[in-house]
Amino acid sequence: VGCGFGGLAHWIASQYDVSVAAVTDSAQPASLARERCANLPVTVELVDYRQGTGTFDRIVSVGMIEHVGPKNYPPLLVTAGLSDPRVTYWEPAKWVACLRDQKIGDSRILLTTNMEAGLGGTSGRFAKLKEIALIYAFIFNELGLLDSGWKD
Repeated sequence: VGCGFGGLAHWIASQYDVSVAAVTDSAQPASLARERCANLPVTVELVDYRQGTGTFDRIVSVGMIEHVGPKNYPPLLVTAGLSDPRVTYWEPAKWVACLRDQKIGDSRILLTTNMEAGLGGTSGRFAKLKEIALIYAFIFNELGLLDSGWKD
């Protein structure tokens, strides 16, 4: 249920002697999952899971928000692109909101949405370097490696 982009279906079908039926309500992940699993015994249905039919030996749910619970999450910098056709910008926003609501402790969970980026990030050599610099700055800050007197 909720096949993501077919990664789990691909892995299960390639590791075990089974047929996999994947169900999703999102067209773009369904298309990518079909491509990824083209030579495997995997079927991908584009349907709301509540409308699905069939008898199955096992059922697995793959989703971002359903599996979030009260935990001491590590510091996270979540990045999103406004024009990403596969993971729309509101999905990371919902996930981060859920993580922040459920987290125990004081770790930072940050979200940055690049208004000019699509799948794979922003385009242009210098824009990509700015994205990488943001990630490094987040890591260095979390490790306490930034000089508190540093000014830009």
